[in-house]
Amino acid sequence: MVVATIKRINSGNFNSDSVVETFVHKVVTWKPKVNDDGVSNFLSALPKPRISLKQGRQKTISAAGEAEPDGNDAPTKQCLVGVVGGIGPAASVRLQDIIVKKDSLRCKNKGFTRENGFLADSHHTPLLVFNNPQIPNNNRGALGIGPSPVDALVDSASALQRAGADAVAFACTTAYTWKDIVSARSGVHILDLLQLVAKKVVMSGCKRVGLLDVDGTHASGRFKACLEEHGIEVVLPWKSEQKMIMNVVADIKMGVSAADGPLETLVEIVTQLVKRDGVSAVILGCTEVSSALGTATNRPDITYFDSLSILADEIISRFHDTKEVRKASS
Repeated sequence: MVVATIKRINSGNFNSDSVVETFVHKVVTWKPKVNDDGVSNFLSALPKPRISLKQGRQKTISAAGEAEPDGNDAPTKQCLVGVVGGIGPAASVRLQDIIVKKDSLRCKNKGFTRENGFLADSHHTPLLVFNNPQIPNNNRGALGIGPSPVDALVDSASALQRAGADAVAFACTTAYTWKDIVSARSGVHILDLLQLVAKKVVMSGCKRVGLLDVDGTHASGRFKACLEEHGIEVVLPWKSEQKMIMNVVADIKMGVSAADGPLETLVEIVTQLVKRDGVSAVILGCTEVSSALGTATNRPDITYFDSLSILADEIISRFHDTKEVRKASS
């Protein structure tokens, strides 16, 4: 039995009459389908809610407590992004944490303070998340030693689209190995995180970067090729260092504190990339690597590009940018 809870909130102004909450509980009896790789697929049996955002700029409340003007005569379409998470289990949680912190800073810059901070809620970014750790391991799939995650990624992206997502993102760089096939099979626009990272590096002026990611990402070669297409030279860790990175990723997934070894290990690898290989920047392509490094990325001698932070910027921009119509196909 599957119990689906749908919560729909229509918030135009902050009057109590304008806030409508509807809870729908639907019990569905289903028999799981089984893919060729033996993975149970239950998504097709789920109810298909649709969460729609209004066409045009939604009214938000300014720090002064007044409804903000639209700013444009032409209507805009706010792009609601859906995120396939659970790959790894904490990936989408970290992404949401980054988005909340970035949105909080935006609100502070808009003039919100302790006295009126409760009005800032509507300035945060809506997000649809399907945290699906049942997707076969992307790393093993990319290495060819485990079942392919493609079917599960297609189903997850389709479920998010049915729920109202205008575009979908994966909270995992390795999953972008199958971006094109997932998009083609599901008909869903997938944000291209690899291109977003590459463009960010180009804008910084960095020409030589180190790439910290899992074995599967390196094996697929897609991330490296994307960077090289933009004229960026990519330096990978030595094999012994890559093994250490994989151990760090496994430790973080198992709940080991970064302070109990992973942080020190990654800092040493980054130091070697700078001193030995002459890189001026390092890309954090894996969620666990980003989590383990934490505030250690505040080094004056190197620039860090956190892939999840870059994805968060794009998700925020696609919803809040009202200067032009942001279509999901762009």
